[in-house]
Amino acid sequence: PRLLRRWLGRVGALCASFLLLISPSIAYYSRYIRHDLPVILWAMVIILAVFSYLRDGHDRWLYLMAAGISLSFATKEVAFIYNAIIGFFLVGIFARRALSGSWGNREGLKSLLGAAVVVTAVGLLVVSLAIVSGGASEAAQEEGGFPWWGLMGAGIGGAGVLGALGLLVVGTWDELSHYRSFDLIILLGTLCLPFLAPLPIAAIGLDPVDYTTPTIYYSGGITAAVLVLSAAIGLLWSWRRWSIAAGIHYAIFLVLYTTIFTNGSGIASGLVGSMGYWLAQQGVKRGDQPWYYYGVMVPLYEYLPLLLTLVGAGTVGFRTVMRRKSGPPATSEDQSQNHDSGRLFVAFLVWWIVSAWIVYSYAGEKMPWLTVHLALPMILFGAWLVGRFVEAIDWNQVLRDRAWLLALLAPPFVMALGALIYAAGSGPFQGSSLAELSTTGQFLGSLLAVVGFGAALALVLRGLDWRLALRLLLLVALVVPVLLTMRHSWRFCYVNYGYPIEHLVYAHAGPAVKDTMRQIDELSRRVAGGPEVIEVAYGADGSW
Repeated sequence: PRLLRRWLGRVGALCASFLLLISPSIAYYSRYIRHDLPVILWAMVIILAVFSYLRDGHDRWLYLMAAGISLSFATKEVAFIYNAIIGFFLVGIFARRALSGSWGNREGLKSLLGAAVVVTAVGLLVVSLAIVSGGASEAAQEEGGFPWWGLMGAGIGGAGVLGALGLLVVGTWDELSHYRSFDLIILLGTLCLPFLAPLPIAAIGLDPVDYTTPTIYYSGGITAAVLVLSAAIGLLWSWRRWSIAAGIHYAIFLVLYTTIFTNGSGIASGLVGSMGYWLAQQGVKRGDQPWYYYGVMVPLYEYLPLLLTLVGAGTVGFRTVMRRKSGPPATSEDQSQNHDSGRLFVAFLVWWIVSAWIVYSYAGEKMPWLTVHLALPMILFGAWLVGRFVEAIDWNQVLRDRAWLLALLAPPFVMALGALIYAAGSGPFQGSSLAELSTTGQFLGSLLAVVGFGAALALVLRGLDWRLALRLLLLVALVVPVLLTMRHSWRFCYVNYGYPIEHLVYAHAGPAVKDTMRQIDELSRRVAGGPEVIEVAYGADGSW
């Protein structure tokens, strides 16, 4: 997160590091031998490279992006999701900026672009209906996930997207070299395109993971054609920059997918087998979880970033509406560029959160460890929100007006008020028994505390700017879910880590097996004089 401080803010970057540290899901799976955390690292590298290149246009960010793409695909297949989310966002940036400019004598193409957008919308609507109805039925899932008309809708939508992109490129052809988002789209698209070769292979009725003859010849031909197409597009865009980026990308690919040149078949299984396998697994629905699975898991563990995301979404929406009503503030050119860059990054985080929830909820396989990929964008967005909130506080005024006393007085006042309400509900002054006297004493004590702390709060608040007081009180209130998350994370990672009663514990049993083996070992030492000497009978279930 420190490398993203230009967009998150200095305080926001520190908050992101802290939230990542205490995140129950990320802390837990970072202690696992799993590839979810490394792929998160490579995704962050790609995001850093993308926004750095959008800011200054230096070629080194393109090469860093190429390395991140290759490492992400070599780590885990969720790289397809990450790169798709980033790629579609870049297409949106390019389309928005292209449409806001003049196309000269090609201005008439904008009407055709509108038609292409309509075609795309129709295709997406058909696909959505297929997902909700036919694609969600058990029969359709057994046959591969989509009905035929859903595939047709996907084809129509894809044709609309390609047509719209083509019109955008033609309309901005003279100024295309000035669109940094277009550079990123070409590089990302051409490096990812070969990994999508299983799509046309499956479209013609072949199994992408069938490596026997003659299927492997057809698959190899299609993959080679896709490779040639991606190289041709890249070389036409910028032969020097693409050659360097592709060299970095495929050098990493060859070393890792061939297990340091000891497994030549890894090239085929890497390019074709990655997506080919998961296309087949979509209908299997490993785990057999409902579509709302993450709607249960995230609030149970990642309630802090979820809360910050909901508050942040409301804040961003409100400010966007107010800014459009009042118009943009007067700023210098440098400030305007920084604000635009920051708003673009926030827009990307919102897009990332929404897209991740949709994609992972639709994906056939829903597993606890995939929760980290939903938590990450929410943590970054929440950290940005908290960072902006903290930086908006005038800390000199806090010290000068002794507003920091609010942080000391507000918590005991709230606790005393809660105790007073509870005691009042229990019925004080009801008798002279020990329990009744205890309730009466609790009521009187909490009443005195409420009066005392309330009077002190009133003195501090008197003459204090209400906006400053509200910000400090909200910051104090945020401490509660932070402390709860820290406790939850500690207990999950170091106390209950081996118990399946935790919903994120999925792929292993409880500690009973280890305890049993430890007892058998101790029994063997005592009875036979050494470990693993006695014979123990066990059945099939016991062996597992």
